[in-house]
Amino acid sequence: MSIKPYTTHFLIVRYHAFKTYKKLLETAKLNEEARHLLKQGNMISKEEYLYTIHKEDEDDFGDKIITKEEKHFA
Repeated sequence: MSIKPYTTHFLIVRYHAFKTYKKLLETAKLNEEARHLLKQGNMISKEEYLYTIHKEDEDDFGDKIITKEEKHFA
């Protein structure tokens, strides 16, 4: 039994998508930690602003996908 070329391609694309998503999560965590350290060192204001991103999209099947993301700024 051999793996079809399109199956291999799909697995590679899926792997890279996962790795990219993981890097984005790691970057967000690093930014959060850096902001905390900058606040402790009084390099940035301790007051924080919250920016909420609300995005509505539609998938290939016509279903609505609603994404909300909160970003903190000092």
